[in-house]
Amino acid sequence: MAITLRDDEEVIHRSWVSYVILFETFAIFLVGVLLDLVFSGDGAFISIGWLLFIVIDAVKVYLQYRRTRIVLTNQRLLAKYGAFFSEEVAIELDDLSSVIVSQGYVGRWFNYGTITINTKGGRYYAISTIYKPAELKAAIK
Repeated sequence: MAITLRDDEEVIHRSWVSYVILFETFAIFLVGVLLDLVFSGDGAFISIGWLLFIVIDAVKVYLQYRRTRIVLTNQRLLAKYGAFFSEEVAIELDDLSSVIVSQGYVGRWFNYGTITINTKGGRYYAISTIYKPAELKAAIK
C-alpha cells in the first residue's frame, strides 16, 4: 500500500479482498466452454472473442485482488481499491459515522462481504468482496 503512515500512527488491523474473487474468471471460462461446445457448429473449441473476454476479465480480477487493501490505524482508516483505476481514501476515525457489513449466503459461507463506510460529511465508500468484513467492523468500533 502506497499510503504513508504518520510518525505517531500504528496499524491496528489489515483487510484485503477474499480469494473467492479469483474463482470468477474460472467460472466464466467454464460457462464459456460449455456454451461454445453447445452452440458451436463448426467444431471450433473456443472463439477468439470469448478467449479475449476471459483474458481481460482475468487481468481485472487479478489486479483487483492484488491492489485492494484496507488498513486501520489508531488515527485513520486507509483504503486503496480498484482494478484498472485505483482509488485511495484516508478517513480520520473521528469522521466516521457508520460502518455497515453486508454478506449474502455464499459470502457468509466463504467469509467475505461488502463493507460500506459512511462519513460525517455524507460521503460513503463501498468495497466489495472483503475477507472477514465483520472483523474489520469490530476493529473499527
